[in-house]
Amino acid sequence: MHKKNMMFNNIINTVSNPILVKDNKHRLMYVNQAFLESFDCTTENALGKSNVNFFSKEESKIFHRLDRKTFKSEKTIINEEKLTSKKYGPLIVSTKKPVFKTATGYKILVEICHDITEVKKARETLKKTPET
Repeated sequence: MHKKNMMFNNIINTVSNPILVKDNKHRLMYVNQAFLESFDCTTENALGKSNVNFFSKEESKIFHRLDRKTFKSEKTIINEEKLTSKKYGPLIVSTKKPVFKTATGYKILVEICHDITEVKKARETLKKTPET
């Protein structure tokens, strides 16, 4: 691996949020260590796979639709999504999905996930708490 690529890979793998890169066929081209840990898989088992390999049929449909919308608009989408992680169970995540074009014009989608499950639970608890 080229030194710059190794440095980039090391930096991205220190990030605690799952980061993934998809092509326009929804296949994973890159995943960081946080993704691998969240979905209890290896790089070899992740690359080339798509949402259907990690999520329920219903979740996959939603994610494919959002990804298609992002690829088509080429605008960054920030979204709140529900998903089920093999390791952590049901989660609510905030995702940021920018689309980039390579030097050859090939589009890739970068997805950065942030688990907001506990924040959402705390907000719901506060809503239910009577004022004193």
